[in-house]
Amino acid sequence: MRLYNDFKGSDVTFQMTPAVRGVDRPCIEETNCNWELATVCAFNQTNTTGKVNFLACMDEKAMVIEVVGTQVALNAAKKCAPAASVDVQELETCYKGPDGQQLLEAASKVFNAQFPGATSVPHTFVNTDHVQADYADLKSALCSAGSTAKVCSGMTTSCTV
Repeated sequence: MRLYNDFKGSDVTFQMTPAVRGVDRPCIEETNCNWELATVCAFNQTNTTGKVNFLACMDEKAMVIEVVGTQVALNAAKKCAPAASVDVQELETCYKGPDGQQLLEAASKVFNAQFPGATSVPHTFVNTDHVQADYADLKSALCSAGSTAKVCSGMTTSCTV
């Protein structure tokens, strides 16, 4: 959240890709793709800020026991939808219907093209360079790549000639 807030509105573009291998296979580090299904359905309804808010909320919900029942991911997503400006009914319709499966399939094509072999999540890149998924490393890489975000002002970058 902090990284996004520091760089939003600048020349940095954020792309978030769910870790989906295929609709008929388990997702990365999960036994099914229910969390990714809820995510792609929410992402389909919102902008980048909404996506970031949704993911931050889902990360919190995944860690608490208050979200119970057989549809844990969907229940968590419903609780996170308002923060992302996502319509709860549209989210549920997508999750339970063919649209969700189509969105998962599309996400799997993107993910498999980026990561054809074994991998773990999260993976973060600045341009095409892999960067550790922590604030300091990502901020440094974004600023070194030439971002004009205010958070980069005053930072010095080294250049090898």
